[in-house]
Amino acid sequence: GFDAAATVDVELTVLHPVGDWLEHEELRRARAYTRAYLQRMQAEQDGDTRGDRPDLAVYAPQNWFRFAAASTLVSLGIRKAVYLDTDTVALASLQGLFAARMRPGKAFGAAVRCLKDVYRNSESIDTRDTDVRRHGFVDQQLQTANAGVLLMDLAAICRHPVLGDMLDFAAVASAKNLWNRLSGTFGQPVAEVALARNITLVDPRWNCRNPASFFPHCFIVHRKKRMQEALEWEASLTSSAE
Repeated sequence: GFDAAATVDVELTVLHPVGDWLEHEELRRARAYTRAYLQRMQAEQDGDTRGDRPDLAVYAPQNWFRFAAASTLVSLGIRKAVYLDTDTVALASLQGLFAARMRPGKAFGAAVRCLKDVYRNSESIDTRDTDVRRHGFVDQQLQTANAGVLLMDLAAICRHPVLGDMLDFAAVASAKNLWNRLSGTFGQPVAEVALARNITLVDPRWNCRNPASFFPHCFIVHRKKRMQEALEWEASLTSSAE
């Protein structure tokens, strides 16, 4: 089951996975691969706890739900959706993101990371690896995108085994080192690689990880520690304009 609630401004449905969804077979596999990755990292790090994220396995079904929800949303009559991480703040109407042009056949729109984004290369995905390249991720500089803000073409997602691609790569990634473990993440680089062929890159201002240093205005700020700073900065811009 799931809880659904309408939002304002942009017509969306917000889904929260509950009950049976949390034991969905594919989401359970996501949790198992995440746990296997974390256990391997713990065994290899020899007491170094930097990058430790035990919560990733606990909340894997919720984190991966965004990639499993397309058929449910389509059954509700929804054809397009925006996914936002809980540590994001929208500083502009989402209508602009909804209107972003998607390349034909692509399932997702995601913000390309700006060169000055301090998180841009934190994963340092190994593009020399054959499994990484097999999914179409061949250039970290050009293809780096964050899955915390996604424009989703639900029909395209239903036509393509998106979650299957992610689980196939997750199985490989849980068993060998393909990125910097100190980045403390699993689902993000898995999505980045597995969805490489299904992403249209959109304006980087739709997912700003370090906003004040390089954009005069960000549409969505994405970083827990920067939320209050971002809101104060936005208020100062508004005051200056007046």
